[in-house]
Amino acid sequence: MNQRAAPIRVILEGELTIGTVTAVKQRLTAAMAEQASLAGQGEPNKKPQNQDSMDPPIEVDLAGIEELDTAGLQLLLLAKRERQGRIRFVHHSVEVLRLLDLANLAATLGDPIVLPATDTATTDTHDTHDTQG
Repeated sequence: MNQRAAPIRVILEGELTIGTVTAVKQRLTAAMAEQASLAGQGEPNKKPQNQDSMDPPIEVDLAGIEELDTAGLQLLLLAKRERQGRIRFVHHSVEVLRLLDLANLAATLGDPIVLPATDTATTDTHDTHDTQG
């Protein structure tokens, strides 16, 4: 009986910018290598009939991303292209959602995006600043 393996989790926090993208790429590459080695269990040089059912998916948790630039976005797109559906981005932070919306790339990543609820109780519609003196 083939069971889908538990996902390989990668939790990203802080910045995903040009200054950190190399280190993050190394972490994603290590997760991809782990995924490939787990999928290759069994007879050497024999590809399983249903590769997708044996590959543990990679889940990249983006909840802790506080800053994202185009270099970070490019890395996410590259990882998605290289793993062809065997990588998922989950728990998108507000910053990630903002840039995905700005670049109109949410559908390109192909992962379900849960939008945070807005807190209408803290929204003040009245102007409290008196400019007339």
